Amino acid sequence: MDHPARERMAAWAASARRRLDVGAPPHEPLAPPAAFGDWHLTEDRAQRVHPTRDRRRLRERSRVIAARFTSSCAGWRQPPTSQEFYAAVRADPPSARERDILEAWITETTSDEIVAAWAEQVFTLRELVSALHRAGVPAGRWTRKLNRWVENPEAAEP
Repeated sequence: MDHPARERMAAWAASARRRLDVGAPPHEPLAPPAAFGDWHLTEDRAQRVHPTRDRRRLRERSRVIAARFTSSCAGWRQPPTSQEFYAAVRADPPSARERDILEAWITETTSDEIVAAWAEQVFTLRELVSALHRAGVPAGRWTRKLNRWVENPEAAEP
């Protein structure tokens, strides 16, 4: 890409970020882990919410996690794997790489991918939220995606 094209692309990206931020409400904090359910979807429900779910690609072999990292982390020297993500969710405390993995995934993921990973038994919502709190990433544009699944609102109140 020539120099002027690179400058135009950088200017476009900066403008897009400003448009996203203008008028956006401040990022709400992620509710505490106790506000979320600590259960896996039933087999029937998991299949309904994730029809392409493959029983051979569950937990640390999650296809959804692997696909997100293939898409979002192609520029990493050593892109994360679904096994690393699975371990990062359970790490206490997480290493610097595990924090980066958790932050990359939650920043880039979609609501559909959160549900699909839940259906693939990668985490319960409480496990995911606990991991994000331990990793020090308790707020961002994505917090609204998770906070809409609060089951115990009393636990979310200060």
